[in-house]
Amino acid sequence: MWSLLVASLTVTPGVWVGIEGPGYFRLMDQGRIVAAKEMSLSVVEGEVRDADGRGLVPAVRAKATEIAVEPDGAIVSVTPSGRFVIGRLMLALYPEGAQSEKRGNVFVFADRAKLVSPGGEAGSLKFKGAPTKPSATPTPQTSETKSKAKIVVKAEIETDRETVTLGDLAEIEAAGDIKQKLAEIVVAETPPFRTRASLSRLTLERKLQQAGFNPDAYDLNLAGTTFVKRASRTLAGNAIVEDAKKAVAQRGTPAEALVAEGSVADLDLPTGEVRVESNVFENSLTFSVQLAYIHNGVRVGTRSVRLKASNEAIGVLRNEPVKLVLRSAGARVEVDAKAASDGLIGNRVTVRLDSGKTHQGTVVSRGVVEVNL
Repeated sequence: MWSLLVASLTVTPGVWVGIEGPGYFRLMDQGRIVAAKEMSLSVVEGEVRDADGRGLVPAVRAKATEIAVEPDGAIVSVTPSGRFVIGRLMLALYPEGAQSEKRGNVFVFADRAKLVSPGGEAGSLKFKGAPTKPSATPTPQTSETKSKAKIVVKAEIETDRETVTLGDLAEIEAAGDIKQKLAEIVVAETPPFRTRASLSRLTLERKLQQAGFNPDAYDLNLAGTTFVKRASRTLAGNAIVEDAKKAVAQRGTPAEALVAEGSVADLDLPTGEVRVESNVFENSLTFSVQLAYIHNGVRVGTRSVRLKASNEAIGVLRNEPVKLVLRSAGARVEVDAKAASDGLIGNRVTVRLDSGKTHQGTVVSRGVVEVNL
């Protein structure tokens, strides 16, 4: 009678594993995914396959010929230098009442399966055989080797750094300097803004192995997949309007003379240095400003802002009558004229006399243009 082992089963090629529950293993059979309730695994031409030559889904490569399967689904390569996780079994859980066709010792389902880790709703793994006998001369254990490091991975994190370490991603309990060494392991690069990266148990196990930690040195607590995204901040709409005003002010129109037409929505941006690029399109006393926010050379947000001159700032309007003040050597003469263009108080504008003669002057107040001869 088969029994569920509480320890990993290290065997020579031909390790048998089954499922105690409603789930299925996934195998690739001539380009099609099939399901199996049990299988005998070995390494064939560098790949873990079942007794009929079908590969696992996803495929698992192995350099060693001796492998183990653990109750949590980890596939372990057993070598003289240690044990290394090379892959993981995920169980397929099909909808209740799903129709299947049996082909030999496997099944073909038309329905899409839900993938879960062993030990959950799809069932537990069961093994045939017994655990490997311990060595006649047991390896002495120190207090440090007796206590495994405990690594509890968070479901999701945000970071403003360019790389993610295990210390960012998890709560770590370990003795001595092991905790610091674990915390410093780089597990991923931070993804671009507004995207998120997923990290699986297998990815983290490989990173730990690359850093010199064998699976028997730690307990990794990870429920499914963990996600990483870049930290963000909110730029308020009124701050975006101020950026637009600064862009127009660089062309000579005072920022305090401008008001926004309508409201501007807030914008989410990554934390850290973000620069703004602008294009200004002017039409008389109105301005259309295109703003682009750049982070690490990548555009991460845009806004379009329409600005107009405030009523208090408008000095003259095109073709409207104005009072032209001519000053020369202490003399002051006022004549009637017409504005040839719109202008704010403080702007230089052209005015035209009834005779057709024109003057360039400065708008000093509403409807008044002054010219120094």
